[in-house]
Amino acid sequence: MVDRQGDTAWDNFIFVSYYEGWRLSDCRRPTAEEAQAFVRLYQGVRDRNLDLDMKILQRIRQYLLHKDPRGAAAALGPLVKQKEEWKRWDLVETYKTIGLQIREAMWDAAIESVDENLEVLQEEMAKSPWENTSRWDWLRYGDSDETASESADEFETVSVHSDGGEEQLSTVDEETNG
Repeated sequence: MVDRQGDTAWDNFIFVSYYEGWRLSDCRRPTAEEAQAFVRLYQGVRDRNLDLDMKILQRIRQYLLHKDPRGAAAALGPLVKQKEEWKRWDLVETYKTIGLQIREAMWDAAIESVDENLEVLQEEMAKSPWENTSRWDWLRYGDSDETASESADEFETVSVHSDGGEEQLSTVDEETNG
């Protein structure tokens, strides 16, 4: 879901975490604990939504295996509507394509499309939120040519450290003074 400026919750988090403090005006930078809590909350909500989408796609797949166009279309409809409301146009286009395959009784193609989407959603669920792209990533990486995939665990204000399998966030001040 995006706000009026087209930013997701992750975009807003990256912005307040990395933008120059004096320019934040009415926003404040999250503490390390708040940042850690946000990442956990974000991942939990994201994973629940992805899990629900996967369950819907699995139900659609069952309808397709039984060559039931009404059931498949009925299950797909709310998913398309939700993605339209969330302005996820990439998914709207994908799901409408599956809808067309259903209407044209292209069962194998529709099953293949659903399977591909299930795989994409599983991959999305498996990745860290820090691997997300944001329109504010330039704040994280400055002028370097570094990309999110090259240093997903390095950032200017808050750092991720692995300690026994758990990620811990700390600010630059905590790293230099402690």
